[in-house]
Formats: sequence, structure tokens, C-alpha cells
Amino acid sequence: MRGTTNEKAYDAFITATSGFPVSSDTGFRKSVAKLKQALRLDPDYIRPRGWLAYAYLLSVTEGWKFKSSDAETKWSEDKRLKTAEALAKEAVDLDEGDYDTHWALANIYVNTKRWKPAIKEFERAVYLCKNDNNPNLLVEMADALVHDGQHNRALRLVHKARRIPDWHRWVMAWTYFAKGRQDAIYYDFSLEEIRAMHWHPGDDSYIADVKLLEAVICAHKANRLKGAKQSPIVKQERAKAATALKHFKARKEFKKWTLKQAEKFAPFRLAADKKHWLDGCKMAGLR
Repeated sequence: MRGTTNEKAYDAFITATSGFPVSSDTGFRKSVAKLKQALRLDPDYIRPRGWLAYAYLLSVTEGWKFKSSDAETKWSEDKRLKTAEALAKEAVDLDEGDYDTHWALANIYVNTKRWKPAIKEFERAVYLCKNDNNPNLLVEMADALVHDGQHNRALRLVHKARRIPDWHRWVMAWTYFAKGRQDAIYYDFSLEEIRAMHWHPGDDSYIADVKLLEAVICAHKANRLKGAKQSPIVKQERAKAATALKHFKARKEFKKWTLKQAEKFAPFRLAADKKHWLDGCKMAGLR
């Protein structure tokens, strides 16, 4: 993606795009003014072109009004659409590797009922955006697919867009575990987040260190019931802890992990939090 080294141009662009989706003529006018400002400050800045093209499209499809002093006020709808398409194509030509430019052009094709090129541009945008995981892009492509009659494919995209990233669930699970020091109910909340992760052991994108956290939680749950040593529940939780630790140490990067590595992994400020973590690691079988 070709960005800008002009800080003021970047700030203008961010201010403009943070106003989308617009909900009033005033908001629309402010965003358009900021997009134009970004282009004046840096004529080689590509993304504002795509977004300005999108703004021209919205002025037709949603009826947002330009300032009376703007030249676009006198343009016909046909001219605004043609200008939008020309700007979006120019943005794509200038920076073919930026998914945002393809996204803008796709929206123009959708709203002018050119389904085949619209889906093609969306597919290109999604391919280029694969590392950014932009759910808004996926949802807008799904919307295009609905209008094109591809309902099942649209549903799959919406489900993907609504998926919570595994590392978000990992941090939530970690937070719940920390709160489990005061109230054991949070252990169950933590395990629910772990089970809800999309990737699983064996998948390349699986967050393997979550298995150590799972082992620690199960060990703590068993320890809280230690008064009933022969309880089937205690045995079950200990077995879960052992299995989770086995999965954790099956990964070569964790095979030789010790308590010392576990302590480095979680540099707690509070001694009580540190003890809570390391005690669980010991009970789970980490040495």
C-alpha cells in the first residue's frame, strides 16, 4: 500500500474516514472536505482518491448533499457516478496492491449493477486484505453477493466476518483466569473462551500456549475440590490438566518449557497474581 509521509494529509484522511458511515449532510460535507484536503496536501496519496470516489457514489445512492460552494453540487447524478468510477479506477491503477482501492471500485460496480466485475474486485480486495482481516470488507462483499443471488456464499462470509479472532479470545481467557483468583466461576468463563476458538491443536494458526493456560485452570479447579480426593470430578479435572499439558509440550518450541519459562511468559506486578499462575503451573505438572 502506498501511504503518505505527510502527517497533515494522513490526519485529514483519518478524520474523513472515521466519519463513515455518515449519518447527515453535515457529516458528509466534513468528510468530503477532509478527503479533498488530504489530496491537496499530498497529490500522490492514493487512498483518499478511492474514498472520494465512494463519497461521490453515496451522494447518488443515499442522497447526501455537497456544500453549496462545491462544484459537485451542479453535477448531474450521471456525472458523479462517472467521476466516482474514474477516480476509483485511477486509484487501482496507481496502487494495485492496496485492497482499499479495489473495495471502492467494487462498491461502484455493485451500485451500477455490474455484478461480475463487482465480485471480481471484491475477491481481489479480500485476497490483498488477507493479513488485515477486515470484517467490514467481508460484510460488504457478502452484501454484494446477496444482490447477485449468491446467498450461501454470502452467509459464509458474514459468519467469517463475525468471528472473534482467536487472540482476542486468548486475552479474554487470560483475563478471566486472573480473576479466578478471587472467584472460581471465572475459571469456567476462561475455559469457554478457549473452547470457542476457531483454530484447534494441529492447525497452523492455533495459539498453542493456550493449552498451558487450560492445564493450569483445570489444575486449580481440581485443587479447590481437594477435600474430596477420590471425587470423580477431581480425577476428571486432573486428567484434563495432564492432557492439556501434554498437548502444550507436544509443540517443539514448548517441549523443554519449565517453571522458569512460565514465569518469564507472565511478568505479573502483583505477587499474588504471580503465585496464582505459578502454583497452577506446578499443580498441572510443569517443573
